[in-house]
Amino acid sequence: MNKDKACPSAATEDLEHTRLAGREPGLVVISGTELGEFYLLDDGDHLIIGRDTRCDIVLHRPAVSREHASVIRQGEQVTLRDMGSKNGVFVGEERIANTGRVLRDGDLVTIGDASIKYLDGRSPESDYHERSYRMATQDPLTGTYNRRYFRESLQKLLLDSRSRNQCLSFALVDLDNFKQVNDRWGHDVGDRVLQLAASVLTQQLRQNDLLARIGGEEFAVALPATGREDAVKLLDQINRALAERSNAKSSMPRVTFSAGVVTTDELSMEQPGQDDLFKAADQRLYRAKETGRNRILGDLS
Repeated sequence: MNKDKACPSAATEDLEHTRLAGREPGLVVISGTELGEFYLLDDGDHLIIGRDTRCDIVLHRPAVSREHASVIRQGEQVTLRDMGSKNGVFVGEERIANTGRVLRDGDLVTIGDASIKYLDGRSPESDYHERSYRMATQDPLTGTYNRRYFRESLQKLLLDSRSRNQCLSFALVDLDNFKQVNDRWGHDVGDRVLQLAASVLTQQLRQNDLLARIGGEEFAVALPATGREDAVKLLDQINRALAERSNAKSSMPRVTFSAGVVTTDELSMEQPGQDDLFKAADQRLYRAKETGRNRILGDLS
């Protein structure tokens, strides 16, 4: 499911992973506060639907059990199962059991008091919902997630990390001398630089990492189950790859970035929140810029 686990592709020819709209099955919520939320289903997905914030698809409804149902995709087949919920799982008027029910395009699913529609990915309606989802969650220039979606997803990653007793690394990444790129090369080149940076970050980050463009030339990265040393090493590797890719292009200058990295287990508070991560990473990013740029800083020493 690419709503919560994969970095979306950048809107540029440099990315090879762009998914064509309307080619994958998905679930769209058609009632309540989650109205319009769309979840693409990747092959091999095994998703839990429920009220618990650790579920893959969270429905904040009193009639929804903490872990209410599961959805499994194997190839072209998508199966819905009841996980022993109190109020049941229905496809149309039929109550299904834990043995499961294979979904068909247009099936209306009731989970507690929530309504969800299954789309097999081949209809115009699938295309519409996927496009709407992308518009609401992605930065239009780079195709990475936007700030709003990143913050929503980061909160879930923090809760999941705590429940698993794992650390999470967080980084703020800022392209070096970007104003000079715009002034000297023009804003069209500046846009291509941003797209290239998003492309390299997307391709080199891992499947469960989270990436978003949160400002003009600034990106945020969340790295679940990753310590500070490994986070710094990964971002340094990406920075070198970006420098090599940009240096090979005659149409743009050599591009590098600076980054500040912080890990949840190094902060003094017992349960650091998003604002704590942003503040600590921003301090380290500022120091990286102040001390020469083109570096990844994981502490303030």
